[in-house]
Amino acid sequence: MKIYQSESHQLQDLKNCQEEEGPSSFFQTKKTTVATHSLCKTSECLFRLSTKNGEYVYVRPNDIVLIESCDHLVKAYIGFNNEVKKAVRNSTLKDFLQMLPEEKFMRIGRFCAVNIHRLSGGNCNTQTFEFDFTISVKLAHSVSPRIFSTIGK
Repeated sequence: MKIYQSESHQLQDLKNCQEEEGPSSFFQTKKTTVATHSLCKTSECLFRLSTKNGEYVYVRPNDIVLIESCDHLVKAYIGFNNEVKKAVRNSTLKDFLQMLPEEKFMRIGRFCAVNIHRLSGGNCNTQTFEFDFTISVKLAHSVSPRIFSTIGK
């Protein structure tokens, strides 16, 4: 899902993401609290990521197929129309995974996490993962072959 919007439109799209009132929310009304997208752990929340040309792309957790870390940046691979789009976010992998639904994402090493609901295969020799039986992503950091055997039942 690719949505380019201004910051004010983002607030309107995040109204589905509600959280208890507290110091972490940035917009509060009497009955509804709109939490920042960094604290909402539902599948309906939008996350703002940056692309190469400086534009923003807003994605939902299910759109992300793979996440790799690069120091204090995370590179998200977004599955869209049977191809992969890359976007980055200024965050650590640990912090970004805490924002995402725990049941969808599995950390598979020090530098990588995958969306296990969209995962359809993997190859430990070529260090690639396959998503939705059509999208293939090669990892930047090598992962132990044992990791590939522990995924699934």
